[in-house]
Amino acid sequence: MTLPSGLYGAHGRDFIIPAGVPKPKGPKAHCSFYYLKDHTFE
Repeated sequence: MTLPSGLYGAHGRDFIIPAGVPKPKGPKAHCSFYYLKDHTFE
């Protein structure tokens, strides 16, 4: 998945990434990512 630009401030989102799915590409901006594979948070 490639993230679009503009995910800043109120437009930021939280993503839950299932095991086996690669990390999203693109600007991470103000988004949060929780990886189920190893329970890490970014």
